[in-house]
Amino acid sequence: MDMHRLLSAFDPDSGPYVMATVIHTVGHAYRKRGSAMILGLDGTKTGSISPGCLETDLQERAPCVWDSGQAQIVGYNLQPEEDAVWGEALGCGGEIRILLEPVQGELRRQLLDAKKTLDGRRSVRFIRRRLEDGRIAYAAVHLPSAASGEPGILLEEKGGGDEMLTFDWHPQPRLLLFGAGDDSIPIARLAMQSGFAVTVADWRSGLCTPERYPGSQLMVGRPEEIASAFKLGVNDYVVVCSHQLERDRRMIELALAAGARYIGVMGSKKRIALLLGEERPSNVYAPIGCSIGAEGADEIAVSVAAELIAVHRGAENGGRKGAGADEAVRRLFGRGTKPENGAAEAFHEAAGWNAARSYGASCSIR
Repeated sequence: MDMHRLLSAFDPDSGPYVMATVIHTVGHAYRKRGSAMILGLDGTKTGSISPGCLETDLQERAPCVWDSGQAQIVGYNLQPEEDAVWGEALGCGGEIRILLEPVQGELRRQLLDAKKTLDGRRSVRFIRRRLEDGRIAYAAVHLPSAASGEPGILLEEKGGGDEMLTFDWHPQPRLLLFGAGDDSIPIARLAMQSGFAVTVADWRSGLCTPERYPGSQLMVGRPEEIASAFKLGVNDYVVVCSHQLERDRRMIELALAAGARYIGVMGSKKRIALLLGEERPSNVYAPIGCSIGAEGADEIAVSVAAELIAVHRGAENGGRKGAGADEAVRRLFGRGTKPENGAAEAFHEAAGWNAARSYGASCSIR
């Protein structure tokens, strides 16, 4: 679950929460740096950072983190040769460090500001900054709408030794699913489960109903009307599957003109040749879906969802930072000795931080 979905899935006013963020990994990890989840003190969980093996332990720590008002870092060593308890039981084979923070004060305000920005289809650079007096300041900086950002961790040093840990968060990818036939229903469902904000569009109002597409946005109209109302753009994904030749061709033309990141076309090779001719731009995927030998609507939907994920993650992961990011995290979150497996560190002087009891600090990032 990406941060936009995560921030949209919980209500910060309904109860006390603690946010868990992966800040460091070595070897295999189920979720990578920057992945996060929200832990409710009532036992609820939103998102995940492991297959379920770490969440119970983190959940038990959440009340203490909330009551103290201080962040903690928890380290887990899941390598069998290093830790017989975690390693042999879990077999994940990596190391992971997780930052636990009470969602209150400035952190809460900045998370809400970040969500508003993401809802407006703009990216956010979320910054944690250690001030000279040891306090933690948070800022959600609005990135230019055209900025793709780098999804990894960046460390910047300011005068006086201040350090910043930054993550770039991006709006949910949008999928325009043109064609509301029965074969598009499982595509819409799996795409939503895979993190896409799905809009189903068709000229037949009887097919575009909430009962058929729960959770999806719905549009009814001609391709020109749909593309205009959707504000189709370069970061969008389009699946064309109305099975009406002229309307499909027109939607493909509009998607190409908009420079959509992904245009998937349903149909046989013969039909696709009629739609596209010999020219196949790099953003056109036809026939649609990963080659898994799929048969029937449900299996085809799996292949389509897999291709959507592959294209989205391929674009998102471009330019990811390498080993330097690990060292950056080590410098920022803890200069002391590495904690024992399952042990937690508060932000304190031994780790290069003064007691971070005040989370009301703010900073201006230029």
